[in-house]
Parts: sequence; C-alpha cells; structure tokens
Amino acid sequence: MARSIFIFIVIFVQYSHGTNRDSVMEMAISKFGLIFYDQPQLTIIAICCEKQVYATPNNNTAINQEAKKCIFENSGNKALQAIALYNNINNCLSPETLDSVLEDLQPAILANLAGLLQKLRTSLINCKASGDAKLETCAQKVYGLILTELTFKYVDNFCIKIVTENATPIQWSCGKKYLPNILTFSKYECSQSVKN
Repeated sequence: MARSIFIFIVIFVQYSHGTNRDSVMEMAISKFGLIFYDQPQLTIIAICCEKQVYATPNNNTAINQEAKKCIFENSGNKALQAIALYNNINNCLSPETLDSVLEDLQPAILANLAGLLQKLRTSLINCKASGDAKLETCAQKVYGLILTELTFKYVDNFCIKIVTENATPIQWSCGKKYLPNILTFSKYECSQSVKN
C-alpha cells in the first residue's frame, strides 16, 4: 500500500508542470489529504521531475528513479523525517523493503492506472509532436487532464483494488501503520480494508 501512495505522489509530480502546477499540488493536499508535504514543497519536487517526464514519458523506470531522487533531495525541512519514515517502513516490511514492494506491485499498479496514464502520456506526446514541444505548453495540457480525470473516488477505488488483489497482509499492515504519516487516510474507504 505504501507503494501505491508513492506511485500517486509520483503521478502528481510527474504530470503536474507549468505555471499552474501549484493548483495541482494544492489539490493533492486539499482533495486527496496529503499531509506530509505542503504545497510549496510539492511544487519544488514537481519542478525537479519535470524534465525527466517530458524527455521520457514512456520510461517508468527513469521517471520513478528521478522522482525518488527529487523527493529525497528536495524535502527541505522534511528530509530527516522522510528518511526516518522510509527506514521505519523498511523495518516494518522486513525482509522486504519499500523499494522491493514497489517493484513487485508496479505491474498491478500500472495496469490499474493504465487508462489515466495513457491519456496523460498521449496528451504530452501529441503536444510534443504538434510542434508545441516546449515543456511549459505541453505541461499545461496535461495539467488540465489531471484536473478533470483524477477524482477522490478514482484514488479510493484504486487503493481498494491494489489492497484486495495485490498487497500481502504484511504489506497492508505496514501501509495502514504508516500511511497516516503521509495523508489523512481515514477519509478513504480503503483505510477500512481488511487483509488476512
């Protein structure tokens, strides 16, 4: 489950560019309940990720590596807290790690997000191909899709599906333990999911 939240942060970061990126980051906080970072911190992380997403929209590995780097390098006053949380999650998952869980769940996560990701990638690729290849111009088009496509219910249903179909009981136990440090998880129906 922690991987799912990491992936959603990555999606927000990957596809939220341009002068309006602050609005998407605010949406992550106000609509989706993200509490670990504030809007300015999320914006800095987004700016860090933008070139990689723009350059390689179909390379999930490169995007995820850059996003992780950007999150850790741009956490500001949250850096020590982020590292401690990362280590606590790894201890909870032992002998697994957050990275190994994310790697294991990535096919299921990407399959469940395929429709949304395809719309976002297609918008970016079409924009680049049309001659409007400037990052800012294309980012604004992608940003508009995020605002119309990403809903609270979509995120909650995604979480429920990953938990019920893909997460192990240990992974879910650790997710339930540490997700409240990242977002207001109690507002999601998914938080009530039981995994035995």
